[in-house]
Parts: sequence; structure tokens; C-alpha cells
Amino acid sequence: MGRGYAHEVTTESDAAHDRRRGGDSWGVAAGRLVKRVAARIGVAKSDVAPSPDLVDPPPAPGARNRRVTLANPAQQAAFERDGYVVVDLADTAAVAELWGCYEDLDHATHEDWPWVDGFETSLYDPRPAYREQILHDAERVLGPALDRVLVDYRVMFANWLVKVPHAAEVPLHADWTFLDESRFSSVTVWCPLADTSVALGNGPLGVVVGSQLQIDFLRVANVAAYDRCEQAVEGLERAVPDLRAGQAIVMDNRVVHFSPPNLTDRARLALGCVVGPVEADLHHYWLHDDGRLLRFELDRSFYLNYTIGQPEAADGIVDVVEVDDHAAAHSLR
Repeated sequence: MGRGYAHEVTTESDAAHDRRRGGDSWGVAAGRLVKRVAARIGVAKSDVAPSPDLVDPPPAPGARNRRVTLANPAQQAAFERDGYVVVDLADTAAVAELWGCYEDLDHATHEDWPWVDGFETSLYDPRPAYREQILHDAERVLGPALDRVLVDYRVMFANWLVKVPHAAEVPLHADWTFLDESRFSSVTVWCPLADTSVALGNGPLGVVVGSQLQIDFLRVANVAAYDRCEQAVEGLERAVPDLRAGQAIVMDNRVVHFSPPNLTDRARLALGCVVGPVEADLHHYWLHDDGRLLRFELDRSFYLNYTIGQPEAADGIVDVVEVDDHAAAHSLR
């Protein structure tokens, strides 16, 4: 592959819980939520026995103050340690339905690429109706599976993530900061619609294992942090899990990740759902021209109409707060 990617096959079955998300509001009372989470985790049982390496591993350092993300306790412990887990998310029928959803959309065409040659994400498309349809499709088709795997999480926005034939490598990076990461984890649920692997050469998703424990700064939308991410994870293991169509990587948004090039003659298609706890406020960070670091506090309609680079013009902004000097200095150094 030219970069010495570590190749790790990680297959972890999801918990088959008879459970549903409690409430649909971002303002669910934290006390009631903690009690519900504790009750569910205490009685949860998986239909499939976890693999030996997922049986009650010790909690990761620095994870104590974060509330639970995954319904399966063994997967939660692995998530806290490694920053990601692989789950069985969509069955064959759901994968076929998602293919139909993608094909029914009116996709824009490109002669150039905003970031990486051959890499397309729905956030590049300025049409609110287009983004809203993707969100609707993701929640309708994957909603029950997400409810089974995650604990009281809600989709912030959904993206089709496409690497066209012979698309370039996506470099090491971490996603934007979407919420208060001292209390919560936002995650991306990355679900390909065809098998992906290093061996197939079709642009799979790779992660730097445990890198969420090294990323302690705000990822500001208009501040490049590639070098900082690379320095923070120097010496850590890189893994590129083999995925079957319908499996998903559930990845903490602090995790540094990458994608090898698509060497094939077929596009690689994945649906990415960025999700957060129902009770967490949504944030978007922006460095103003005058040097102030701003936190936009949002509802999720922001992501339906936000043009990257123009946050002030987007709908869905609840408040704008200047970030204190200490946090700003640490994030922008």
C-alpha cells in the first residue's frame, strides 16, 4: 500500500437487545438517563457470546467521567480502550435498501475535489433537501439497529462517504469537535455497503488504536491539525479492520483515522452517521478573522444547510460563545 498500513481483522458481534431509545429530545434529564443506562447495562444479554478478548477488559484511563456509549458492556470497555469497535449493524435486506436510497438521490457531479481527490461527502453538497433525505433514509433504515447498539444516542447528521475509482489516500486526521468531550463521546458509525479491506484495495477505513486518549484539544473547523494529530499518535498501532457489507466501525470522533486509496475500478460507498447523546448540546468551533475562538451552539438543523466555511450564515444556531483564553490557546497552538 506504500505506507505500511497495519492490517488487523476485528470482528465483534453487536448485542441483540430488546430495547428502545428512551425519548427523542436533546434535553433528556441527566439523572433519569443515568438510572436508565445503569438498569439496561445491568440486565443486557447478547444473543452471541463475545469473543474472549472482549470479555470484561479493564476500563481505559480517562474514561470514568464519560457516560456509556454502547449497550454491550464488553464492547463499551473495548471502545474506551481502543476508541472504536466493529459491530454487525445492517442485515442483507437493509444493505440492499440503502443501495436503493443512494441510487434514488440526485447526486452532484464534480470536476474538482474540495479536499482529497476522488473523495466525496454529502456535506460538500449545498442542497438542504438532499442532506435531509440522507438523514431521513439513515434514521429510517438504520434507526432500529442504532437503538440496539448505542445507549440513548441520536443522529446529528448523516453522510454518504464515497471514494470513486482510484481515489487518493485520505490522510491522518481527527473529526471536528461536536460536543463537550469532557462529559460525552460523539461517534461516527461508518457502514460500508460492500466488503472493504486492505486486500480488496478499495479504500477501507483505518484507525489509530487508542488515539482518542492522545487528542485533548478542540478540533476547530477552519484550523488544520494534520501535523498535530500525526505527532500525537506517533508510535501507536494503526489498524485497518476487514468489514463485511453491513458491518460498521463505531468510532469516537477524537480517534485519528485515515483511508488508503481506492485502487479498484469501482466506487467504495459507505454511510456515515455522526451521533451524540440525546442530552448533549451540539457545538461547532470556528476561528474568527479577528482571532477569537467561537463556539456555535446548535440544533441539528444546522447540518442540513451549513456551507463549510460559512457557519454564521447557517440556520440552527442557538447561541455563539467566545471560548476562554486557556482552552483557545491549547487548541490553536
